[in-house]
Amino acid sequence: MAKRRDIIYEKVKELSWEAVQKGQDPGVTASDVAESLQMDRGNVSKEMNLLASDGLLVKYTGRPVKFADKAANGNKSRKKRFIQISIWTERALSVM
Repeated sequence: MAKRRDIIYEKVKELSWEAVQKGQDPGVTASDVAESLQMDRGNVSKEMNLLASDGLLVKYTGRPVKFADKAANGNKSRKKRFIQISIWTERALSVM
């Protein structure tokens, strides 16, 4: 039987990657995960904070607090950087 922590981590990874595939922010809230797993939000929040402190998840500050899989978060950043570089290159070529 899988531990609650493992189940939550897998769900965050799944939801983060689904968001990246749709071009959205990979962050998910404890409420999102709790609802999809039919678990108590407080327990889910506790586990997500522990996963973030262990370096498996990235925690976004602010309200609502969101978490994302570290790899999915990095993928989103690389994609954004690629788009920025493409725009800069296009602008530079149009000036010539």
